[in-house]
Amino acid sequence: MAKKPNAKRAARIEKNNRNMNRATAWVTAGFFAEIYLLILSRFFVDGTVPQVVAASEYLEVVRWVGLAILAVGAVLLLSRKQTGFLTKLGVLLLAVGLFLAVSSFLMLSIYPQGTRAMCVAVPVAVLLGIVFLLYPHEFSVQALGLAASLGALFLLNKGLAKPGWRTLLLIAAVLVLLLLAALALCSHMVRGNGGVLALGQRKFRLYGERTNYTLLYGVLAVCFAAVLLGMFVSGAAFYGMWTLAVLTFALAVYYTIKVM
Repeated sequence: MAKKPNAKRAARIEKNNRNMNRATAWVTAGFFAEIYLLILSRFFVDGTVPQVVAASEYLEVVRWVGLAILAVGAVLLLSRKQTGFLTKLGVLLLAVGLFLAVSSFLMLSIYPQGTRAMCVAVPVAVLLGIVFLLYPHEFSVQALGLAASLGALFLLNKGLAKPGWRTLLLIAAVLVLLLLAALALCSHMVRGNGGVLALGQRKFRLYGERTNYTLLYGVLAVCFAAVLLGMFVSGAAFYGMWTLAVLTFALAVYYTIKVM
């Protein structure tokens, strides 16, 4: 006698396959974006004077091209005659245009740190995307808090002693603290609703029923304390980076085992 198909199991497999395909596409896009940035870094940051000038002129043009592509993508997404293909094309154009416009603006406005920051930001965004698609969402929130905190601590460790950078870095650190507080507050509000986020009439399950909220709050609290100490205690930013790096590795192992 044939067994009846398990609807929940089939839905779970379909969801996992869909997320895996999205993760593959995300990694592929990140790979090409990083190659693009590394090529620009070679000529715009480490190149000869003529190469730097040529790269600068290229970025000036690409900035406006990116804005134009972004506008076309927005029009497609807002079109009343929307189809599945047009929606996907609109999202693609929106993402490409946004990347080209923002990266060009940062590389031209903050030289050469803007280019180097973009080369670091893309791999970090790829990793966060993989975590969001393949791991429980609470790990995504923790990973976002850890990534922002590690970035803030790195900058504090490198530039806090420089008078010209001190005020700007402290403002950036405060913004990270506000992000951590917002993540904790939103998580607390969602917890009161059974892990479901309600946006008007639409509801999204953000956290599973077995979410360890104590671990979630604990990670965000450690991040908050590390950044706060890094702002005011000499040398704390360096040790805070190592502490959060070890915590990130431990959480990655923990959630990998959990989803197996």
